Formats: sequence, C-alpha cells, structure tokens
Amino acid sequence: TNADLYFGKHALYNNAYTYNNKTMFLFEARKYQKENINYLLNMVDNLYLTEENVEKEKGIILSEQRMGANRNGRIIARHIDYMLLKTYPTIDCIIGSPDDIKSISKKELEECFKTFYNPQNMAFFVAGDVDHENILKIINENQSKKERHNYKIDAKKHDEPEELNIKKDSIEVFINVPKSY
Repeated sequence: TNADLYFGKHALYNNAYTYNNKTMFLFEARKYQKENINYLLNMVDNLYLTEENVEKEKGIILSEQRMGANRNGRIIARHIDYMLLKTYPTIDCIIGSPDDIKSISKKELEECFKTFYNPQNMAFFVAGDVDHENILKIINENQSKKERHNYKIDAKKHDEPEELNIKKDSIEVFINVPKSY
C-alpha cells in the first residue's frame, strides 16, 4: 500500500490491525516525526477508494482471515468470548464471514469511514523520548486546517446477562509454548 511505501522510507516499523473495538495504526521512527505524524493524520482523514482497490482489499482480508482462523491464541480468545458472552457483539467475528467480506461495497466502506474515522472516535498515543509539546503542536497544526463534520455514532446498548453463556468447557489446540489467559 502507499502507507507501507511511505513508512518503509521514513519509519523503522509500521503495522495496522483491527480488533473488535478498534483499528490501530502503528509506526516507530527516530527521524521524520513531523512528516510521519502528518502522513498518519492525513491518511486516517482521507479515504481513497476505488472499486478496484476495494476488490483487491477483499482478497487481502480473506487471506488474513484464513491465516488467523488457525492461530491458537485467536482460537482460545474467541472461545473464551463465546463462553462468557451471550449477546455482546464481540462474540461475532469482527472480520465477518467470507460471504460478508465478499459482499461489502465501496459505499458501505465509505459510510463506515465517515462514521468511525473521525476525531470524536480517535485517540493518538505517543511514547518515547520525544518533545510532547512539539508533538501536540504538530497535531494541532494538522487538524486546524481541516473542516470537520459531526457524525453521530449510535452505539447500541447491550444488556449482557449476568450469568455465563457456558460455565465449563474445553477445547484442544496444539501449542508449542504454553499460554494462559
């Protein structure tokens, strides 16, 4: 992607992932702080979608889903969610089924972007030996140049029952290194 190319030249490390309630964009850099911060902020503020790149991304997501489906940590975590929760949305796989992925449209992605990728629903974290005042200045300068629309996020309320969905259960997975949750 363009972000991979950009951060490949300007950062030591970059990655992105989505979990049940968040999407994370990570980068690590010792130089180009202002450039990297501005790039990241502009990237999450501007969506560039074509029918072609939506179709390409569907293939990438399907591939990631296949790879993740057999990861023991993910299998265990999903099973724990299933045991604990009855109605909360995280019991459903965030990535969706293969049919869900194949059927998503450019229009749906644009609507999700407008709803969730806005400053009302974002946090920006900086760690390390940095000039935090300068970082805030960079962020404020970047954001002050942008017109904002207030999108309302209608979060659904879930009344999760007090009792566990399943009180006792077991699953078998092969684990090279013991894990505990």
